[in-house]
Amino acid sequence: MLKPDLGCSMSAGDVGARLSDPRLAVMDLRHASEYEKFHIENALSVDLVALLSKPYWRNKSVLLVGDGKFDHDIYLSCTRLKQAGYKQVHVLSGGMLAWLEQNMPVVGRPLSLQQQAHLNDYEFWRITRNEGVLVLLDKTITGFQQEFPQALVLPQITPEALRSILDKKRKMLKGQRFVSVVLVLRSELGDESLRILQQAVAPESLLVYAQGLDLYKKQVSTQKAVWAAHAKGPKQLGCGL
Repeated sequence: MLKPDLGCSMSAGDVGARLSDPRLAVMDLRHASEYEKFHIENALSVDLVALLSKPYWRNKSVLLVGDGKFDHDIYLSCTRLKQAGYKQVHVLSGGMLAWLEQNMPVVGRPLSLQQQAHLNDYEFWRITRNEGVLVLLDKTITGFQQEFPQALVLPQITPEALRSILDKKRKMLKGQRFVSVVLVLRSELGDESLRILQQAVAPESLLVYAQGLDLYKKQVSTQKAVWAAHAKGPKQLGCGL
């Protein structure tokens, strides 16, 4: 089973310092419609299939860029490309979300940080199923601890509290990186609050879920129903039909 290669990670600041290097090829793996809205200058809109089928890219220094929400998938892509013979593959840690949080330049008109960082119930469900995702809970929220027993509870929603709890967790994990950090709150945060809190979790991206426990549980039930339907397989037509 493939595992995401977190060793591919490169911070937004390090990427910014290398953008002028002609040997660096920036590959934007987001949907083409998202790329058209805004992207890093000179980035190419491609998908993993295209990269795997074009061997002339393998000797380039390749940077993979995602949206910052599904970084787990981007790190898996890094693993696949290395297995396919790519010599130098990097991942923009935190994707375009981290890029915007660091006020790095883009071509086009970017979405607000609030639009980028906040998760709907499906996104939250999908992201938290992956390894390497750290879930942090506002202490005033009840119920989520039963759903996420490994989650950490924040005494306060401040940069200092975030930094302190992340530093302790990183020491326990001997410096191991997180794919992303998800903060579960009662209400959404504005751009400036997000930018301030992001500084405490960098270079990982800070994602926020504020849709409530009921919507999450409903999403879980929906996905279980989908799995059950897949397990049964397609309906078989009766004899003579």
